[in-house]
Amino acid sequence: SLRRIGERSEVWPSPAATNQPTPGQQEDRTDLRDQALGLVTALVLAILYWHLSFSRIGMEPILVPFFATLAFAALLRGLKTSQWPWFVLAGLALGGSLYTYKADYFVPLVAGLFIACAALMERGFLARSWRDLLLMAFVVLLVAAPIVVYFGTHPANFLHRPASVALTSSGPESTGPWSDLAKNLPSVLGMFFVKGDPNPRSNLPGRPALDPFLATLFVIWLGRALVDTLRGRAMAALILIWIGVMVLPTLITEHAPHFGRAIGATPALALLCALGAWSLWQSAAKVGRQWLKVAVLLLLAVGLVLSGVSTARAYFLTWGQSPDLF
Repeated sequence: SLRRIGERSEVWPSPAATNQPTPGQQEDRTDLRDQALGLVTALVLAILYWHLSFSRIGMEPILVPFFATLAFAALLRGLKTSQWPWFVLAGLALGGSLYTYKADYFVPLVAGLFIACAALMERGFLARSWRDLLLMAFVVLLVAAPIVVYFGTHPANFLHRPASVALTSSGPESTGPWSDLAKNLPSVLGMFFVKGDPNPRSNLPGRPALDPFLATLFVIWLGRALVDTLRGRAMAALILIWIGVMVLPTLITEHAPHFGRAIGATPALALLCALGAWSLWQSAAKVGRQWLKVAVLLLLAVGLVLSGVSTARAYFLTWGQSPDLF
């Protein structure tokens, strides 16, 4: 960073003269912020009951957030640095996701919608990145080719499970797929704050995905993400697309809300919570009072600790001793 500042001293004035950070310093601050956000996101994911439950069961749905996170981390890093290995890694993750759980089939859809939004929102996006994106698409097709060929020759194996759980008009209580979809929508939206998956295998029955503290952080940044998306910021759009698309598997199937089918949304959910925490701290920092920054930092730390304790108690004590497990 210091080397870059020195190289550009004829363009960028001294920070002592302007009291403003130079481009190198600003980049360092951005990197530190991104690292902090990454750590807090990982912490939220670790204390999220939804994610904890599936990671300890060890079923294939837990592979969905892994492949999604790897794919989009590599894609965003590639777009930032224009280094082709990151696009290869993103292609490997997107193609490899098709070999796991059925909900992972929606991960490439998230990538496609994000690229489309970025192309519309950012001038010159495709002109800068089309070669790298084409490389990524080639890797996706190469990795996915065996399973695509298999499903092409054995379509029943591809359609059997989705068809058996999809909303159709064949059920005894069904009034038609569109009516069933309308009934599912409040349940899927409510699973974040009101009532979660009732299946004791996947959840403490009825426990919402977010506790009150995490729900507050989520809502704080959700509004900001909506505004930023309307302002044409592709990163904000990615988070909303990620959540919206990855809850579709439970929205369009029976027994909603189903945490296993929507588990691909958990990394974006955790990121929104982390961004909400960062927003609170940033707001306190803008006031310029040291005591306020310390108070907000302590509040966030205590909230995360209590959230973790709540999850541990619910999982290891309440759920672990539940007769529904036997």
